[in-house]
Amino acid sequence: MPPALNLDPGRIARRGALAAAGAALAVAAAGSLLADALSLSGPGRVALLAAALLAAAGTAFIVASRLERAIAGPARERADALRNLQSRAEEADQALAKVREELERTLRERTSAFETERARLLAAQETARVGDWEGDLAAGGMTWSGEMGRIFGLKPGEFPGTVEAFVERLHPSERAGVRAAMNEAARSGAPFTREVRMVRPDGETRDLFVWGRPADPGTVPTVRLVGAAQDITDIRRAERELAARARDLERSNADLEQFAYVASHDLQEPLRMVASYVQLLSRRYKGKLDKDADEFIAFAVDGAERMQRLIRDLLTYSRVTRMGRSLESVDLTQAMRSALANLKVAVEEAGAAVTCDLLPVVKGDATAVTALFQNLLGNAVKFRNERPPKIHVGARRQGDEWLFTVRDNGIGFDPQYAERIFVIFQRLNTRERFEGSGIGLAICKKIVERLGGRIWAETSPGEGSTFFFTLPAAAGEARKATVGAGREAGS
Repeated sequence: MPPALNLDPGRIARRGALAAAGAALAVAAAGSLLADALSLSGPGRVALLAAALLAAAGTAFIVASRLERAIAGPARERADALRNLQSRAEEADQALAKVREELERTLRERTSAFETERARLLAAQETARVGDWEGDLAAGGMTWSGEMGRIFGLKPGEFPGTVEAFVERLHPSERAGVRAAMNEAARSGAPFTREVRMVRPDGETRDLFVWGRPADPGTVPTVRLVGAAQDITDIRRAERELAARARDLERSNADLEQFAYVASHDLQEPLRMVASYVQLLSRRYKGKLDKDADEFIAFAVDGAERMQRLIRDLLTYSRVTRMGRSLESVDLTQAMRSALANLKVAVEEAGAAVTCDLLPVVKGDATAVTALFQNLLGNAVKFRNERPPKIHVGARRQGDEWLFTVRDNGIGFDPQYAERIFVIFQRLNTRERFEGSGIGLAICKKIVERLGGRIWAETSPGEGSTFFFTLPAAAGEARKATVGAGREAGS
């Protein structure tokens, strides 16, 4: 940066005076030389005269140069400074132009992004039926989004734009509560939520969820609030309809369970009588009538016995569905022993080996859990192939529940029927190969679900099946299942 110019007139005068003084000294010196020259003669005189003339000429040149610099120098400096300033001004203009262009581009981009986001927000508000608002409790003014107007059934421009107008469009029973909630939010800074009813201009009453908070949560108390409102009429209507259907379904299920229980219970006696007389006919007249008569009587006996089994199983299933929901701590080791004791004959006849992990204590019903193990172990013994059955019961803690497995090496089943096998009276095998009514796994599913768990199965046809089920852990129960392969169940 060049030094600043000093254009002080006094400075210029001083520089001129110094130049004049220098010129005077030079003239005096030339005069002295001229006097000396006049006193001489010959060549020496000529030389001194020449020296005096040169001194006078040099003095005149110096004086002229100094005067010119003293007068013209500041003007040139000013001109140079002006040109320098003009050059810098042009550079600054160019830089400002670039900055202005960059700012304009950034503004366009951000404006475009803002409009895009705003359009998305409005679309989301319209889809979710959510509008936003901002109110000034002191001035009484309030602004709404377009969706707020649609929620309240107003056309654009119909909302007066006041807090009181908003409150007055609520159901009369809701107004005082909303006013109090808004005032409390302004005073304490805590947000508020309320579910209220509003009244549209056509008289329709709709459900509304209102939320609000201070516009600047860091400044309380305040008078400015912001918030949102959502029309939840359809949601509440759907919930009420769902609740009504659930009540109807529960009532229907209860009636059906009652009918199944009563029917199965009341049918036992007449069916027992029919079966008894058919069996009596078989014993008394077998071989005394023709071959067809013996065959018909055998069909009647078999049908009566199967009907008795079905009714007994249906009665058992009905008892499970009517089981109370009160749960207690159940030691599964004892439940396993009881189940194996009930299956003692079948296990010994099949030569089955049953092992298990250390079993925990769970929340449940002792009778129901025993029936659960009995059905799963009974199926593992029944659906076997030529190999002696090997059955293992595993247990593993998973958070607040236990996961149990019952694994066998039996015939397995087609994986596509993994859900069907839990449906009542569904069979995958013929009665000629395996007897039964197809109700055992349905009972297992009902028991597990009643106790708050889940049940499912995995299989490998010809290799065996694994049934999984979960049960809630008992409060304070901390034992962890440890693998006890080879530990005989019931020991």
